[in-house]
Amino acid sequence: QTQRRNSSSTSSSRTTVNKQAPEQQAVSRQLGWLHTRPIPRYLPDWQTTPPHFDLLAKSLSPDRSSRGKTDWALRTESALRTDRRTVEQLLVVYRSLAAKALADKESWVITHGEPDSDNILRTADGRLLLIDWTTAARAPRERDLAEVLHGSPAALSAYQETAGSVEPRQWALDLMDLHWQLSHIARSLDRLLTTPGSED
Repeated sequence: QTQRRNSSSTSSSRTTVNKQAPEQQAVSRQLGWLHTRPIPRYLPDWQTTPPHFDLLAKSLSPDRSSRGKTDWALRTESALRTDRRTVEQLLVVYRSLAAKALADKESWVITHGEPDSDNILRTADGRLLLIDWTTAARAPRERDLAEVLHGSPAALSAYQETAGSVEPRQWALDLMDLHWQLSHIARSLDRLLTTPGSED
């Protein structure tokens, strides 16, 4: 089992689907089927601005007040500002890609959001089922594909068996990767800066 990103976890890694067949291909087929289903009216749209993004932007400011902060929080902000240019560049690229995705909402599909190994149930007859649909949303298909394809031709072929001859868009895969990176930084900042004495 490989470790990558988890959009809802506070961990620095994300559990993705096993890269080895048949799990990867079976989940890819399920996602292909899911992505062709009619979108329910009640399904929410994927939020392109992750929680705590404002905090991340404010923490990059050299004029940010240190009043009432723990030593650990101050050191965290200082380390972040050391890499300020890198983080700011990531934010610029992310916002550009997010705007591109929002301009193409007609292509959005039903997505699971976390089609990883923690959300796969193997039935008694050997079938693999996706469970835990709390993160389901209308979004670019790459929101799911970033979790399962990993550049595998076999997984893409399995996906296309049920989704049709669609190709993942690299810019959208990059968007999802940046979404996780920046979300993780922002969540970590929120924990450190709003929880007194937190040094996790």
